Amino acid sequence: MNDSDDEASGEPTEAAARHGSSQRQSTVLEWFTRLQEPRNAGARARLRRARNRTESLVEPLAIELARRLSGNRDLAVTDARVLAAIDLSRVLAHGKQHDGSKRFMQQLGWRHFPGAQSEADAGEARPVLAEVRFRRVLLTQPGEDMVSTLVRLIRQLDGTVNVESLARDMLDWYTDHRRDEVKQRWSFDYFAASRPTPSGATHN
Repeated sequence: MNDSDDEASGEPTEAAARHGSSQRQSTVLEWFTRLQEPRNAGARARLRRARNRTESLVEPLAIELARRLSGNRDLAVTDARVLAAIDLSRVLAHGKQHDGSKRFMQQLGWRHFPGAQSEADAGEARPVLAEVRFRRVLLTQPGEDMVSTLVRLIRQLDGTVNVESLARDMLDWYTDHRRDEVKQRWSFDYFAASRPTPSGATHN
């Protein structure tokens, strides 16, 4: 099947999917920037205090994010991406500023590939998030479990987080066929698999 066949069938091509993901990330970052404005301090505080999705559903800014991520179409409140957007608004309310220098899990993980090096011997290369807790993160389920997990991780980063990266990963986590892809990306990023191991590090 060629690209024209994909378009005729209504299925998005890989390039179109990447473009759509990039647009969503930009939308979320713009929304997050507005959330930090002094005039939205009350909304930000209410979203932080929201104990569940129902409490955040009465916050117009949360609804706005869901609406914009849906392309301003009629919202189906049972749609996984609408639910993900509402939950994302609660998570990002705990963020303080955007840092796009590293992907979300790279911010929490090893500074270089550890090889056989233990966390106890890692010194400054030690990950922000302990390995035993990282394994639990990979078992997180969409919904309240995911919200509470990501809020804890943002706190570990003192509120400085890659908003675009976090948004993409969280939205994809709520999509069954994309969750494994996120887990793989998080594992490679956490263990800094794309970065060279310093010559003094221990290997198996």
